[in-house]
Amino acid sequence: MTAPAPIHAPIHAIGFGPAVHQRSTAGLSDIVINPPDHGHSHGRRITNALLHWGHQAGAHTAYLQVTEANHTARTLYQTLGVQNSYPYHDRIRHP
Repeated sequence: MTAPAPIHAPIHAIGFGPAVHQRSTAGLSDIVINPPDHGHSHGRRITNALLHWGHQAGAHTAYLQVTEANHTARTLYQTLGVQNSYPYHDRIRHP
């Protein structure tokens, strides 16, 4: 009789990103990749998965919100055919 041998590996979140579907548009913002996992196309995979989800939900167009300073993300989105429409920045209220 044999038993399966478990394989143990550390589990951590590689990245995440929220998406919304409104009317016929998918909206993506705040896509984040864990810094040690940068450079392995995870951002591209997450973005493509979110865009696919939006398309499956009925979206015909999409928008991405990304800050001007995030050059890595902006370069990735350009390779996916995303065009800049307007500037975007976060607003933070300081007490």
